[in-house]
Amino acid sequence: MTITLPGPPYKGTFQIRDTVSHAGWSESLWLNTPDFVVSRTVVQELAALRIALLPPRYRLDRTRASNPKLPRAGPTDELKRHGSYKGDGTTHRQNTTLRLRLQGGGYQTPYNLGGVPGDVADAAGTHPTEVWQAAFDLFVAALRKHCVMVCQPHRPREPRQDNIAAIVQG
Repeated sequence: MTITLPGPPYKGTFQIRDTVSHAGWSESLWLNTPDFVVSRTVVQELAALRIALLPPRYRLDRTRASNPKLPRAGPTDELKRHGSYKGDGTTHRQNTTLRLRLQGGGYQTPYNLGGVPGDVADAAGTHPTEVWQAAFDLFVAALRKHCVMVCQPHRPREPRQDNIAAIVQG
């Protein structure tokens, strides 16, 4: 019996934990990769860039490369790596997100970046430090290189989390 692997898009998922409250969340991206092996490599590259945006209070526990055509299939990697952004040491709650709207080729897709450092954004808006902005720019460049824009239908906004908006255009 021959197993035919599905084509793109693949999905990359990060599982992140707050080491103080022990609450966690996941972040997912659609990848334009040809198979599980390449997807896993890309997810690991994106994870290293994601860690640079997180304060040490937050830890990237696991990553996963998967494909929606094969539910629950795909490798999971245990990382347990703490964020490396030092900043001023303050953090927002884990459910406060920097909401990115990735745009390109007539498509757009949202991405919620959780674990926002306190010195990067507040109620007055975003005001990232040079160090965090440089790490963010690298992360966005990798998103543009490896990710697919997925046109998602509009869903009503749920008032469960605080959102700080940013737009990244490709």
